Amino acid sequence: EAESGLAEGVASTTVTTSPSSSDSPSFPYGPLLLSNLAQVEWLVGRPDAALKSALESVSLATSLEDPFTLALGLAAAANVQMWRRDATAALDLAQRGMAASLEAGSGLGMARAAIVFHLASVALDRTPASVALGEIEASLSAHSSASRTGRAYYLLFVADIAARAGQVERALAELREAFAVAKEC
Repeated sequence: EAESGLAEGVASTTVTTSPSSSDSPSFPYGPLLLSNLAQVEWLVGRPDAALKSALESVSLATSLEDPFTLALGLAAAANVQMWRRDATAALDLAQRGMAASLEAGSGLGMARAAIVFHLASVALDRTPASVALGEIEASLSAHSSASRTGRAYYLLFVADIAARAGQVERALAELREAFAVAKEC
């Protein structure tokens, strides 16, 4: 249902660099719809479609010159690449997402991009997992909102890195909290 609704939204979105009439949305929703569609496509088992939608989101946000949607699109594309086990591509997209987030002043974009950056960095043996855990905690503290709705997403990455650091109990605790937050939200 989510995939069909998002695909319908993407299809009905008119892409313009500026609203042409008072009826046009004042916010470019297309890149965000594509970012969310990419994540849903992954979850329903369509990895190639997920990557295509994620990269389309980045391309559209770039063409619209909208740093906020670009930041979130790059973070989503980095996430999809990490799911695809392409840590090199994920690292590059996450770095670009962090830079776009700084430009946009987007704490949400920064938190999402930074967490994928740290996981990719660990996967590529560029950062020890124990160091990445500290970096993630600092980044989430500085950039994530007080809302618990994004917390389950972040906790999955923290659990993965904790497991890579040999902190199995912490990884399990993070997963338990992620399930509790997801159930609550």
